[in-house]
Amino acid sequence: MGKKPITILCAIDFSKFSKQLIRYATQLAGRLSADLVVFHSVCFPRSASQDTAASGQVGDGKEGVQRARELIDELMAGQQLPWRSEIRIGEPVVELKALVRELPIDMVLTASYDLSGWKRLLLGTVVEELAQTLSVPMLVVKPPRHSGSDLTGEPLNLATIQVCCDLVSQTEPLFRWAVNLARPFGASLHCVHALEKPIDVGVIDPTDAPYEEVQQTLLDRLHARLVGQLPQDMQTDKTIATAVVPGTAGDKMVAYAREHKVDLLIVGVKQHRGIQKRLIGSTTDTALRRAPCQVLTVPVMELEPENRPK
Repeated sequence: MGKKPITILCAIDFSKFSKQLIRYATQLAGRLSADLVVFHSVCFPRSASQDTAASGQVGDGKEGVQRARELIDELMAGQQLPWRSEIRIGEPVVELKALVRELPIDMVLTASYDLSGWKRLLLGTVVEELAQTLSVPMLVVKPPRHSGSDLTGEPLNLATIQVCCDLVSQTEPLFRWAVNLARPFGASLHCVHALEKPIDVGVIDPTDAPYEEVQQTLLDRLHARLVGQLPQDMQTDKTIATAVVPGTAGDKMVAYAREHKVDLLIVGVKQHRGIQKRLIGSTTDTALRRAPCQVLTVPVMELEPENRPK
């Protein structure tokens, strides 16, 4: 029996970027041999402040659902891959989360927007809320910032993928998605850890050795830990780059992505034991706001101290 195909849910709002988002979704589904669900929620803003670029209104009630179905059919015209539409009535975030619970969805594809003129992202109201509560990975696509950019001509390019590793959380889900995406796109992988403290007593014991020697020992051990987190069959793969960069994690991850022309940044969203809602750490928050590329958030569990890599 063949492997069960994964299912990607693409959430659209009928804004001007929806056509490009569908283009990305169909290309990704094609590369992964995935089924595609195109989702839209017919929503009615309660105030002008909620009527954002991400609220493409198409009518009300049954009329709105019918119009949404017609618009989706237009966007998907000519597509040969397996797909279907799911249209709900209600608050998009609420309806999307409910749909992910109901259906066997493996990944959500959505876009980040700002309120007006690219002045600020809707983190905290849409993207952050989804990242905190979705039980599946979410690929956040960032539309071009220049109004004159061609919104429909750029193909989905994943030539370089960066995985953000913090050594205190699960990494297996991050690497599994990194490998699943890298293989069909022929992408190179970069596994990166940020060293925020000059000397980490959790990695190296106190010593009277010269500072430079201690730092080099620390970096060597961190590199070994980083390699040790890779799946067994990847640990000897010379095409996978590992890097330990000194500085604040969020800033350094974004800087590394920019310097190495990364196409996809993969970050974990931690689920702490006993807390139902996942917590958006500073690294994930910075990546969602400032990364120069697409961002994949993956739910992970924070490891107990005794289970962290030695």
